[in-house]
Amino acid sequence: MKWPSLCGILALALSPGVARADKLIWIPTAGISRLVQAEVMTYTNGNQYVATGQIGLGKQFELLIRHYHGFEHDDSTEVGGQFTVLPEGFATPGVAVGVWDVADDGPRGRRIFAVVSKTVPLVHQASLGLTDLKLHAGIGSNRLSGIFLGGELGLPAKFAFYAEYDARDFNAGLSWTPISLLRLKVESWDGHVFAGAQLRSPL
Repeated sequence: MKWPSLCGILALALSPGVARADKLIWIPTAGISRLVQAEVMTYTNGNQYVATGQIGLGKQFELLIRHYHGFEHDDSTEVGGQFTVLPEGFATPGVAVGVWDVADDGPRGRRIFAVVSKTVPLVHQASLGLTDLKLHAGIGSNRLSGIFLGGELGLPAKFAFYAEYDARDFNAGLSWTPISLLRLKVESWDGHVFAGAQLRSPL
């Protein structure tokens, strides 16, 4: 990946914003946060990596830019976004709709989707160090064609486990957040191991 592309994504993700409709691994979620972020994930052989920048615009819309290196003959960059139709409430799930890769330039193609997310408090498991369970489900097109599902579980010592079915493949990951601005990640993308880091804005 060219340095200007990476620097542009990092600058985008660390600029001020107030909302973020997050992703899991390859599926979207309907979550909203004040955080914006930049992420780089690298295949263990070093031949492929993906850089992703996300920024919240207003309180309900998110812009996403994702750059692929080593997945096709040439590097490619996709641009997309999503809109939060309904923020998650105490008794109601969050609902979001969106499209990734608007120009259909990337290796995963244009994906149009709708997703529902809900947090389930694990009050009775607090003594075990487990925190909220977050569940996600949606429908989409192209690489998200059909039904996609995912979940996240907070573990002791600031670790988290997450897994998804992206309508084609099963993916899973383990993350550790030593400080609030940094998240270290190891993920399996359909059996291929990627590792990397995510930087989070304090805003």
